[in-house]
Amino acid sequence: MLEIKELPGEPIIVFHVRLPHVPQDDVSETLKTTAEFKQKMGGHIYRIVDLSLFNLSFSDAMLGMAAERGAEGGVNDMEMSTIFVGSGEMVKFGAKAFQEQKQYGETNVVFVCSTVEEGIAFARAELAKEE
Repeated sequence: MLEIKELPGEPIIVFHVRLPHVPQDDVSETLKTTAEFKQKMGGHIYRIVDLSLFNLSFSDAMLGMAAERGAEGGVNDMEMSTIFVGSGEMVKFGAKAFQEQKQYGETNVVFVCSTVEEGIAFARAELAKEE
């Protein structure tokens, strides 16, 4: 289940992943909503995916990562930057894999943090650099 929050007037969208979590459904909805938000905003956007409320299993992480690859609004969409929020080992593992492993190709995963507020602050700082 997802709670989605667009930050008014900013090219930042936050996805809070909640229980019950169905990786394929949640990733599919995230990708669709991100692509729509990107079209609406125009230009580069920041997508924050909050996975902090639970620990992902290895299989959930793998399913989510597979669904992200190559999709508009996913980790290979270079018109956006992705920030993952969570302290669980699978969140860190997945983000690091997206950043470093060649099988995922060039990805837009730019930051991993512990809180949504940290992610928003990072996105705003990056946007300020672009001005």
